[in-house]
Order: sequence, then C-alpha cells, then structure tokens
Amino acid sequence: MMGKPLAGSASELRWFKSSYSDSSNGSE
Repeated sequence: MMGKPLAGSASELRWFKSSYSDSSNGSE
C-alpha cells in the first residue's frame, strides 16, 4: 500500500479501486 489508511469508507474504497485499476490497466 502507499501510505493511505483504509477507513473503509466509500471514498477510500473508490481510491483503492482506482489505484488497483490504474496499476492493472494503466488507463481509466
């Protein structure tokens, strides 16, 4: 993980999914 705390909120989950997707796809 970067250094971002996972609060479990929608914003955190969206950030997580966005980061994961970016790492996998490299494009959104």
